[in-house]
Amino acid sequence: LTAHGSVPLSVKAMKAGAADFLEKPVEDQTLLDAVYQALERNRLARELHDSAKQKAFAALAQLGTANGVLPENPQSARAHLQEAENLVYEVIEELTFLIQEMYPLALKEKGLATSLREYVFDWEARTDIQVQVSIEHEKRLALNVEQAIYRSIQEALSNIARHSRATSVKIGLVFSDQNVTVEICDNGCGFDMKTRQNGMGLRSIRERIESIGGSLQIVSAPESGTCISFSAPLKSPQAHEGDENDESHLDHSGG
Repeated sequence: LTAHGSVPLSVKAMKAGAADFLEKPVEDQTLLDAVYQALERNRLARELHDSAKQKAFAALAQLGTANGVLPENPQSARAHLQEAENLVYEVIEELTFLIQEMYPLALKEKGLATSLREYVFDWEARTDIQVQVSIEHEKRLALNVEQAIYRSIQEALSNIARHSRATSVKIGLVFSDQNVTVEICDNGCGFDMKTRQNGMGLRSIRERIESIGGSLQIVSAPESGTCISFSAPLKSPQAHEGDENDESHLDHSGG
């Protein structure tokens, strides 16, 4: 990076310029919001990139192990191949999330409820799993809260498609004056919570919800389906002041 086409700009100078910009009064709140959202998207993109890369290396390790044990233990090789397949699927999902994090315009323009309905419609077509969506007292939230909830529901549906053998899913969102409650339940095979509660997908959901000041609960048992529920405040503690004070963004009621 150079100034006037020739003189390099030092990191110190760039930091000083950024600090000077942040210290000056910002008349255009929209510009400040855009800067904040761009920084947040970049942070999320880095996290997703690192996670996808780790899973890709883990998949390679599983394939290498499968190749090594195949001649003497085909059953063990098959298990490693299945794990590699699951990891590759997760990489694909996270790369999809990465693209959507970089371009969250649809979510910002349409809101959580409409974006969720559209996503579920496409997901049903891809998976042949029926989904019933119920949304009560619909309203707009701060963008970072809507993003966290939307991504968490995507991750939950991804887990259902990969692991549950479910034929139907129920998704419920209830908005109150102070918080939003989400419940995602399937009629699949379920799992033993002592062994699977901290899997990568569930851990990702928990981290997203906790990042907006929410809490997560998981109920499952073998052959009894799985129910994931979480509650989060309408305005997360980490939300940017511009997002929280934008009344035109927060309080539109829908069907």
